[in-house]
Amino acid sequence: MNSEFQLLRDTWRNGYNGVTCENPGQALQDVIANWRRTVTDPVTSVILIASILLTGISGPFGTHGALSLSMRFVFWGGALVSALVLGAFIFFLFHLKILNGRKVEAEIASTSAFIILFGGLMLGWMLLFANFAHDTAYQVVWWQVLFEVAVITLTLMAIRIFVVRTVLEKAGASDAKLEGGAVVPLATGFVPRLMRRLPEGEKSPILWLTSENHFVEIHTKKGSVRVRMRLTDAIGEMEGVEGSCVHRSHWVAYSAIQSGRKVGGYWRLTLINGETVPVSRKYQPLLEEAGILSRLAIA
Repeated sequence: MNSEFQLLRDTWRNGYNGVTCENPGQALQDVIANWRRTVTDPVTSVILIASILLTGISGPFGTHGALSLSMRFVFWGGALVSALVLGAFIFFLFHLKILNGRKVEAEIASTSAFIILFGGLMLGWMLLFANFAHDTAYQVVWWQVLFEVAVITLTLMAIRIFVVRTVLEKAGASDAKLEGGAVVPLATGFVPRLMRRLPEGEKSPILWLTSENHFVEIHTKKGSVRVRMRLTDAIGEMEGVEGSCVHRSHWVAYSAIQSGRKVGGYWRLTLINGETVPVSRKYQPLLEEAGILSRLAIA
C-alpha cells in the first residue's frame, strides 16, 4: 500500500478514534505534519504532474481554444497545485483539529469549505487569464465556475471515500493475521498494529490505553504491558478499533465498556475486566456522540 492511501486510511480511522488526547497544540502539529507529508509524497507528485500534462494538452472547460499551449500549462499547473495544497490543508484541519473524532461532520465541513475557498480562487484565476484569451467572446460566468468546482469536488470526494473504504476492508482482512499465523479476533474484526508490540503470550484484545510520562500502558484481557511511546502514536496504531479518548491520559475501546456511573457529576466507566476509567468533561461529547453514555444511562 503506498503512503498516500496509508495516510488517507489512517486519517479516516484515527479521526474517529481521536488521536490527540495529550495536548491541544499537538493537533495543529499533526495537521501541518500530515499536510506536508501529503503534498510532498512522491505518488502525489507523479499524479499531479500527469494531471497538469493531461489538462494542459487537452484544455478542458474551454481553455483549449482560449489559451495557447504554454498558457494552458501555466493555468492548469497553478490551479491543480493550489487545489492540492489548499485541499490537503483544509482536509486535515477539520479531521484532526476542528472536528477531530467526528469524521462525518469533518468530511462535510471540509468539502464545503474547499468548494467555497477554491471556487473563489478559481474564479479569480480564470478572470486573470481571461485577459490572455485568444477568443474575445470567452467569458467567465461565476456561478458556472462554482457549480463546476462543486461537481468535480463532490465526485472526487465520493471516489476517495470509496477507495479508502476498499483499502480499509483489505487492510482489515490482512491485519487479522499476526506474525506466526496467530489470530486474535476482536469485536470489530480488526487486529490493530499496536497488538504487534505485545509479547507473544500477552496478545489479547486491547481494552484501553494509559499514558504516563514517556510510556503507554497497554491494558488487555490478559493484563498490561508498558511500552515506551507517545499516547498519540499508540492511538494511531489502534486503527480499525472503535474507541475514543475519555481523558487526557486515557483512550478506551468502546467494545471494552461494560457499565458506567456518575460520581460527583463525572462519569466513570467500568470495563469488562472490572477496571474503572475516569471521563473528563472535555471528552464526554465523544462518548455522547457515539451513543455510549445514553446506553449506559438506560442500563
